[in-house]
Amino acid sequence: RVEFGILSPEEIMKRSVTHVHKTTLYENNGDPTTGGLFDPRMGVIDRGKLCKTCHLDRTFCPGHPGHIELVKPVFQFQYMYIILRLLKSVCLFCNKSLIDINHPLVKAIIRNCGDDHQQLFMEMTELASKRKMCGREGDNDILGNPKGCGMLQPSKYQKLEFKIFAEWKVGKGDKKDKEERKINLTPEMLINLFAEIPREDCYAYGFSENWCLPHWLITNVLPVSPPAVRPSVRQYNNQRMEDDLTQKYIDIIKY
Repeated sequence: RVEFGILSPEEIMKRSVTHVHKTTLYENNGDPTTGGLFDPRMGVIDRGKLCKTCHLDRTFCPGHPGHIELVKPVFQFQYMYIILRLLKSVCLFCNKSLIDINHPLVKAIIRNCGDDHQQLFMEMTELASKRKMCGREGDNDILGNPKGCGMLQPSKYQKLEFKIFAEWKVGKGDKKDKEERKINLTPEMLINLFAEIPREDCYAYGFSENWCLPHWLITNVLPVSPPAVRPSVRQYNNQRMEDDLTQKYIDIIKY
């Protein structure tokens, strides 16, 4: 079978051969800029040049990835659905699961799902997202996490474009007096929150340090594909036309 995962920031850095941080592609003499998007350590695309990592020419060099270190972490938009479901299942204040992962019902769900981590995640978040308080609300509440902090959780989470907001209904008890308190959950806040989720809770929700941990869903290090993936095209006047992917990398470095 084939299994897919998400690269951790540490793995991206480990595989990278250079830190890409310059928008200048070539020096005045025509050589690729060191630290640029055509750094020769990532491979070469011109005839007669050798890769500075594997010392092979463009025919035999497979190319090597680099990385861009972002100024601030950002949400990976394709995982926003997973981020929102997980947010509803862990405490926003103490990072712990809202349900007792040692409860027989939870143990049965984990056992029945087996190696189907996606199904495990869906069933666990469906069960946990119904809770609105971290901990046990009373003596009869046996599903709540006994290690919870007792804090009231947001009444709802809202996604607006690339932002996530948490909302609480607060007031004196009368429906007419109740108001909504709303805060913006930034990527910086959530990457720290997810990184502090206990490992046993991560495993119970279907995450694995081999394939994906919650804080990997928010990125602060971007892998850069080698030049062989996005080669320049020489025009009739010897000018270079850069690939769209290279242009996007330049935009990211600039901003």
